Amino acid sequence: MRRLLLTLLIVGATAPVAAQSSQFGIRGLGHPGRASSVRTLGTGGAFGLFDGESTQNPAALASLSAVTSAFTASTSWRTAVNPGGEASAQSTRFPLVLVGGPVGRTRLSASFSYSSYTDRDFTLASSGIISPRGVPVAYSDTLSSRGGINDLRVAGSWKLSPRLSVGAGVHFLTGSNRLSTRRVFDDSSYIAAEQRAELAYNAIGVSAGFVVQPRAGLAIAGSVRRDGPLDITRDSTPTGTVDLPLTLMGGVRLRVRPRIEVAGQVASRNWSVGNEQLRAEGATGARNTFEASGGVELISNTRRPGQRPLRLGVRYAKLPFLIAGSPQPEEWGVSAGTGMRFRPSADSRDVGGIDLTVERIQRKSGTAYTESAWLLSVGLTIFTGGAAQ
Repeated sequence: MRRLLLTLLIVGATAPVAAQSSQFGIRGLGHPGRASSVRTLGTGGAFGLFDGESTQNPAALASLSAVTSAFTASTSWRTAVNPGGEASAQSTRFPLVLVGGPVGRTRLSASFSYSSYTDRDFTLASSGIISPRGVPVAYSDTLSSRGGINDLRVAGSWKLSPRLSVGAGVHFLTGSNRLSTRRVFDDSSYIAAEQRAELAYNAIGVSAGFVVQPRAGLAIAGSVRRDGPLDITRDSTPTGTVDLPLTLMGGVRLRVRPRIEVAGQVASRNWSVGNEQLRAEGATGARNTFEASGGVELISNTRRPGQRPLRLGVRYAKLPFLIAGSPQPEEWGVSAGTGMRFRPSADSRDVGGIDLTVERIQRKSGTAYTESAWLLSVGLTIFTGGAAQ
């Protein structure tokens, strides 16, 4: 039973999914998080490297003109199809919290943030027939997981000049998966079998980045992140490590007109460094990933850019963890969003805001595993001091 549980935890099973997360987050370490603010999600992720409320580039903290407290909530509605059947699910999660801003009258900005590194919330249900006493008996299995890996980041940026900012951060990866497997027999003379386990994760990573404006209206950004080996324990017993990827990201933002900004961004991660370690546990392994996004923000008020803009974006990504016998999973998405800023009076500064984004996402691995989802994300922001807009 213990070996069966471990195999299911790492590999997963072909079964209908009633999940908190995507069915593509069952294998490996889970479904990767995006560490993006709601504003960035509205542009398909294209503005992430320039957005101080996202955690993709520590140098972007220099864009925060006031101490900013940001809180993100996301609700998704999904339909998943696989060889075991079809299922729909709804979930609500809180993928990003950030507090940051300028430090006094210096050129330094700092922040502390929480975001989702990977997510493994799911429930799998399957059924079958076995003959433990030579007589066929029907049974139902349920495998559940709750948790994932969280990213706690402490970061700072320094504005070397009005056109150049650099930054660095330290990432503390921690979290757990609380897992249970339960078998119930149709014949009441058999008692149900159940086992629970908890996987705990720990790792440390570092990141660095820059934002440069070579001329008015044009900005270029890049970041690099190196995460150390992920230590895994099961019920307080060390079970091994999995190497985590090196992340390289680059982006360009252009102000086409005073009211129109466009951006594009790419990211690459070598998840395959952990492939052999995952396969050693019976998993199907991991592959390198590539992600690209493009977006536009149409500004209705140039003095208050956050006041009712229209944001549109598209995104494509490969997912790292394989499903047995199927190609590497892929993800496509389109998004739209807007926001509002609030101030007590016409001549005062903004004290807070709300941003909304709606995404339509399609995921697939070959033709056997598909998934479609609607995501609604809400971001609440509070500004303290400064001249935030």
